[in-house]
Amino acid sequence: MDIEDTTGHVDINDRHHRVQEMETALGAAQEQARALQAALAQARAGLASYHQLEGYYGSEHWHDDREAMDRGTFEPVGAAGVLSEDAAYDALSLWYGCAVEMVDLAAQLLKPTSDQR
Repeated sequence: MDIEDTTGHVDINDRHHRVQEMETALGAAQEQARALQAALAQARAGLASYHQLEGYYGSEHWHDDREAMDRGTFEPVGAAGVLSEDAAYDALSLWYGCAVEMVDLAAQLLKPTSDQR
């Protein structure tokens, strides 16, 4: 059955299909937004650790601690991966990469849909 609306003649089945499709999109968008909110809250909670690591890695203290370990005058109790160059660098790089992705995502979200086509 065809009906007329502001866009012209539309089959009622097409309209039902479109509304169902958009209802599915709405549910997915709501679920994904809630997951994003949770991930952002978790990232904010970890920001202090990031800044603490960023301040230590490559600092005078870090160099002194590493040199003492390398000389054998300091033996860490437990794990000391932070004194390797790779572990701290990789962790900071991962945070940086996530920040770049968040900026890109934010730009896409803030751009009107009509500009993204």
